[in-house]
Formats: sequence, C-alpha cells, structure tokens
Amino acid sequence: MSDTELRTAIRKLRARADDARSRDDAEAAKTIEKTIHEYQDEMSTRL
Repeated sequence: MSDTELRTAIRKLRARADDARSRDDAEAAKTIEKTIHEYQDEMSTRL
C-alpha cells in the first residue's frame, strides 16, 4: 500500500470508529482502532 493509500485508509477508518462509538458499539470501535494503530506503525517505519 502506498503512503497516500495508507493515509486515506486511516482517515476512513477513523470515521468508521467514530460512527461505531456513536452507535455504542465499543467492540467494533476497538477493533477498528487496532487496525488504525497497525497502519500508523507501518507509516512510521517508512519515515
């Protein structure tokens, strides 16, 4: 995945995590946040 694709994915996942929290779906939000952190870690290793 390119840097741009990772940034886009992170942005979309943040919106989905926010939506999950607004629907009181903490488990889904937690899972999405885990994926976000994995993508952020991948971004940090590229810098």
